Amino acid sequence: LPNTEATNSLVVTFDTFCDEACSELRTKLEDCGALCHFAKLKSFRRCLAVFTATADAQVAMARLNSKDVVPGNAMHMYFSMHTSLQQTRDSFLHVPTQEKLWLISPPGSPPIDWKQTRELPPNATHLDRRLEAALKELSIGQFVLDPNDASDYDS
Repeated sequence: LPNTEATNSLVVTFDTFCDEACSELRTKLEDCGALCHFAKLKSFRRCLAVFTATADAQVAMARLNSKDVVPGNAMHMYFSMHTSLQQTRDSFLHVPTQEKLWLISPPGSPPIDWKQTRELPPNATHLDRRLEAALKELSIGQFVLDPNDASDYDS
């Protein structure tokens, strides 16, 4: 036989899951003992209750299992794994170190040592000189196609 530990946690299911049944269940569980945590798990259609003492969970199981939480809606209780009430700091995720977190999203204000850099002016020579000359000639109506300057792309 495996070594079993008394548990302080109960999982409760209902014939029909609803907010009214969950609220009434919490009231009835608090009458059985001090609750450390109570959670409605809507997507699983059940509730989880964690008592501060294992004896309180056993009392709740004996009093409330297979009883109607509201008329016509029976609840079914199951013992769950024991929940430790003394969490250590190492059992949670740690906050990342603040190396450059301000680059993840725009900050409300820049960091204290931030200096604005002067941008370079736009590139003034973005067109080829020959293209600029051809455009000038075209705008004043003097453009002439030079057959000696053209190369034959078909050959």
